[in-house]
Amino acid sequence: MLLDFRVKNYKSFVEDTVFTMEAAPKQKGLDYSLSEFKLKRQKIKVLSSSVIYGPNASGKTNIIGAMDSFRSIVSRGNIRNAEQYGSPNPASEMLELIPNNTLKEPHPVVFGVTFIEQDLLIKYELVIDLGRFQEESYKRKF
Repeated sequence: MLLDFRVKNYKSFVEDTVFTMEAAPKQKGLDYSLSEFKLKRQKIKVLSSSVIYGPNASGKTNIIGAMDSFRSIVSRGNIRNAEQYGSPNPASEMLELIPNNTLKEPHPVVFGVTFIEQDLLIKYELVIDLGRFQEESYKRKF
């Protein structure tokens, strides 16, 4: 069960941004959609589902893109696009590692996820330092 997803320096997310599935401490009226987990002596209440909403250009698509890029990297084991695409969705065939371009110097793209599996709390974090790739003088291969 997903607890949270974190992203930093990816597209519109310069600062550490967290998409959390943990219920607010004083959440009331949603007990029917909460799952409860015990880790050591701590009880964690997690939402079964969530909705991302907001005005245009607020980052809704970017958070989904960050999750998809992170999933692609973890399942493939590298940051390259797959040689052969098997997905019926053309938008998910392209891995986009686009750092935020408003920064003066390159900073790493950071992805992280926390989830519970078989009563274990698991945290993954991936830091991708694209380094010189972002510099204008870097010679790119086309």
